[in-house]
Amino acid sequence: MGAMMRAGSWLDEVGHETVRGAHREAERCGECFQPQWLVVALEALLQDKRARAATTVGVEVDGATYAVRIDRKGLKVTFVDADARPDTVFRAEPMVVLGMAAGLLGVDEAIAAADLRGDAEDLAAVFGSR
Repeated sequence: MGAMMRAGSWLDEVGHETVRGAHREAERCGECFQPQWLVVALEALLQDKRARAATTVGVEVDGATYAVRIDRKGLKVTFVDADARPDTVFRAEPMVVLGMAAGLLGVDEAIAAADLRGDAEDLAAVFGSR
């Protein structure tokens, strides 16, 4: 088990570098962040997550809302219209969402830096400890 954890530890560094690189790029070009980039980033950062009970949370960034669903098969991120939002919606800056997904911020820290409407347990089921 220890060898597997050491072998997989490079993923943590890849996730951290992804967030750092995105932050540097956003600073370099100002307001160039595109919310749809979250689909690829979240699916990559959370690719190994699974849950016994299916849970869906909304993530709203720059006015765009995405449904992040986790179940036994894995995680899927899709764009949703305002009238089809999940009951739990996390509204935050992109770096807060990416930091939470990468494990750089805990769920409680991310909630303190953003706006959560709904159930914190749903958010933790999707973004909590990996």
